[in-house]
Amino acid sequence: MAGYLRLVGIVFRSLPLIIQFRFGGPLLDSRARQKRAEAVRKLLVALGPTFIKIGQALANRPDLVPYEYLKEFEKLLDSVPPFSSLRARFMVWRSLRGKGIRFDEVFKDFPKRPIASASLGQVYDCVLQNGDRVAVKVQRPGMRRLIERDIAALMIVAGFAERRKEIGLGLNWTDTVREFSGMISEELDFERERANGELFAENFKKWKEIRVPRFYPEYSTTTVLVMEFIDGKKLTDVAAIRAAGQDPLLAMEIVIRSYLKQLIEDGFYHADPHPGNLRYQADGRVAFFDFGMAGKLEPEKRSLFLDLLIHVAEKNVESIVRDLAELGFLRSGHEFSEFRPAVEAVFHRYLDSTDRSSIRFHEIVYALSEVVYRYPFTIPTHFTYILRALLTLEGLGMSITPAFSFFRFAKPYAAEMFFLTEAKFMARKIFDVIFKAPDSRYSWERMKKFSRMVLNYITDKSILDLDDKSD
Repeated sequence: MAGYLRLVGIVFRSLPLIIQFRFGGPLLDSRARQKRAEAVRKLLVALGPTFIKIGQALANRPDLVPYEYLKEFEKLLDSVPPFSSLRARFMVWRSLRGKGIRFDEVFKDFPKRPIASASLGQVYDCVLQNGDRVAVKVQRPGMRRLIERDIAALMIVAGFAERRKEIGLGLNWTDTVREFSGMISEELDFERERANGELFAENFKKWKEIRVPRFYPEYSTTTVLVMEFIDGKKLTDVAAIRAAGQDPLLAMEIVIRSYLKQLIEDGFYHADPHPGNLRYQADGRVAFFDFGMAGKLEPEKRSLFLDLLIHVAEKNVESIVRDLAELGFLRSGHEFSEFRPAVEAVFHRYLDSTDRSSIRFHEIVYALSEVVYRYPFTIPTHFTYILRALLTLEGLGMSITPAFSFFRFAKPYAAEMFFLTEAKFMARKIFDVIFKAPDSRYSWERMKKFSRMVLNYITDKSILDLDDKSD
């Protein structure tokens, strides 16, 4: 009965959210929108973890909510109140028991307070019986069941929004809820998080500047994750980093280089690089934590995204707009002719008046938020996480120096990657042209002829003498 009452309550308390996003947008002045945005944030907190996660996701969706809501929802990215450590200890005990392991065989002690608390779980600084210092991440109790109820309520709200085009912005809210449901379900699976972390570590095993904690699968489950404890300074702790004789901007350079590798070379990236998930160590390495939110990018999208970075840095507006359309920022069912003028106007207004070295990613995003209500602009699913990550990284950089520009830092590495990726692409094309037969299978005959051509060139023979006389 209590679950049913919560479901009904969520439906009736959530309906005003979409209405406020729509009618609290361009139809009200900034002060009125600010008051409504604050009220919505407080409502999300009251509704619980599912809705806090929604607010966190919306904090990077200027295509869905007005500017004032973006700024207000950013407050939800901070820590949330913890749950009982006694309950957390019991969950760890039960998790180990399911593996046939006694709690006191693993841990020397369990702290009374967590060192970090988030919407889905909290983290404890523990010591194993063998002396290893570990971080133990414990999921909030009853989360999966609670979220399933909340998603059911949101599907009802989404259906209402879609039937009311005047408040639904013509978007497919049902698919949006399904997308969110899939995302949060993955984040609730700590085994998946461990697998993500291990893949990330494998991708960076040759990078001396990056560190990833070692995981303890023998003590971990879907709701409890045990990993190596890695200490260090937050990148936002600028004074402490400088007091240690280190340069915080060097740490940002490492992080940005690593993200270009993740997005363009690996196609697998850490989607939540907030200050709590990064540490700058005394040896100059940057440690990454919390791989619950990770994204993948297909090769074609990687190439287009690299083009977009280069074109923004070059202030090539026409190419930027074309890149955005090809990446899926144009709503389905609309023509490019509807999309192009409005987006070009925003980029011309911003880029034409901005020095090349001070282009700010978040300023472009906020500028675009002015037009998304009136034109067919949307952020595709595969770029939601990327947008969140890049905005967070730029915010980190600006906490170090107000003059920080993501594009200024990224451009030299983006240009290098552009050259390398295009060179690989052209090499593959040339290889296919030379060695593939008309039926698209590799031809040993062509390979032999090409080898003889190279040999003839080296020995100063005619490279046109390709007839096979040896077989």
